[in-house]
Amino acid sequence: MGTGTRRTQYHRERHRTGCDPHPDPRALDTARDVPQDRSGADPVAPRWPAGRLCRCGVAARQRRWKLHHGSGHRDQRRFAHAIASPPCFVDHNRGPRHPQVSNNLQDASPSTCPAVSPEDRPTAIRHFILAAVALAASSAYLTRHCIVVANTTIQSELQFTTEQMGWILAVFNIGYFAFQVPGGALANRFGTRVSFPALSVLWSMLAAWTGSVSSYIPMLLSRATFGAAQAGLVPNTAKIINDWIPVQRRGSSGATIGAAMSIGAVITMGLTAMLLEHAHWRTVYYLYSLVGIAWAGGYFAFAREKPSDHPWVNAQERALIEAGREESTGDDEPKKQSRLTVSVARAMATSTNMWAICGQAAFRSAGYVLFVSWFPAFLEKGYGVTRQDSGLMNMSPLLATILGTMTGGFIVDWLLKRTRSKRISRCGIGVAGLGLCGLFSLFAPLTSTPGQLVTVIAIAALCSGLAYASTWAAVMDMAGDQTPIVIGVNNMASTLGAFVMPAALGYLIGDIERSGGDWNQVIYLFAGVHFAGSLCWLAIRPDVPITEKA
Repeated sequence: MGTGTRRTQYHRERHRTGCDPHPDPRALDTARDVPQDRSGADPVAPRWPAGRLCRCGVAARQRRWKLHHGSGHRDQRRFAHAIASPPCFVDHNRGPRHPQVSNNLQDASPSTCPAVSPEDRPTAIRHFILAAVALAASSAYLTRHCIVVANTTIQSELQFTTEQMGWILAVFNIGYFAFQVPGGALANRFGTRVSFPALSVLWSMLAAWTGSVSSYIPMLLSRATFGAAQAGLVPNTAKIINDWIPVQRRGSSGATIGAAMSIGAVITMGLTAMLLEHAHWRTVYYLYSLVGIAWAGGYFAFAREKPSDHPWVNAQERALIEAGREESTGDDEPKKQSRLTVSVARAMATSTNMWAICGQAAFRSAGYVLFVSWFPAFLEKGYGVTRQDSGLMNMSPLLATILGTMTGGFIVDWLLKRTRSKRISRCGIGVAGLGLCGLFSLFAPLTSTPGQLVTVIAIAALCSGLAYASTWAAVMDMAGDQTPIVIGVNNMASTLGAFVMPAALGYLIGDIERSGGDWNQVIYLFAGVHFAGSLCWLAIRPDVPITEKA
């Protein structure tokens, strides 16, 4: 690069920033010009000359330095001394980024550009809380879906009919449905630090009971009470996200929890299939029960109810979490403790938003529950796949659901940032995700091998996962301080779909076995419920509170 060209670029940079992009080279000529400390210690870092602006960013500084001084070894030594000065907090395009920095660029000297100390940065306890909740969601699915892989083994050992096994799979959702709102009330009454670990210990003990029964009625009772204990999982999780996560990260946080649930289901399918080759199904249940008990002790020791209660959360992180909450809810008054009053219940019962968000949850859950109930048995009975292979093949749609859920979470947040429209970011993804899932499912009957069928269903499951983050974000947008109650009611609707589908599939598969019917009927039912869920998203208005009519 010639001297004239370098000088031209240098003056362009100076004109753009309104200041000299480098210090006076005479002040930093060589190492011998650096002032020495009297004690004989290391050289004192040079100060910027008066009236000059310290440069922002090492890469930008190095580029500007080379434009004027060149890139020889002597010049590199100059640059090494130059960047030893304190960093600048002035953005040349947007003005000061630090509250103590003046808007006058010529005043930006080391004395007015203090460095950020570790104490000034937000702590990251919220991320550890979210990770702990995600771990709870994953471990809960170990005990919940262990029975899916052990389905045919339990049925053969205890001599249950196909219809009875369908009810055993479905009865979990009766307890899960009935205790959604009480689970949210427990979170409000005792706090998530107490209620969440207590519920984890309870459902772990009830899972161990399931592993010890030997007849039909006790199996039904153990599964129903186990579902009631796990009903508090989602309301407690939603309250923790509402209390600990900034508004702008609700989509990705909800996606993280959804992905963690699917990860737990994937691990359960593969791990249980392998363990059943070497251990009895009762032993597997006992081992899985220990995980929830261990998690409960760790969470109670580490977590706190709110960021303000945690000794490791600094003021910067508390401010970051609280930023935008008043704007999001449209209420400048302090939030009151959420309670299920008569007026709130009446508003929910007459809200179009409430019916629509619950409808899509029911249909989406009905579709997803195929993978965690009858899909391995569907592959075994309809396509002659072995038990171990069916469990491993069932991991594909569950992994695809994880990928779709995480992708959907980031897309939801990105669309909100770009469009400023909650309806586009929430409802747009919901309509597209569930609609594409139903569409791809219709291609599954055209396949000729079990591997091809599972691949097509996995693509459909990926699309379905996109809508999961939209549900969490939309509910928190509409519910505000009523989030634990509304998410509980929404999850009740989801549980209703998860209850009806396994029982219906039990009768459908039993009829196909007796009559030699078409196994593609299962796929058509799967596609239909996703199309219905996609239509429900068209009626949702996330920008309208749940207590108002859309």
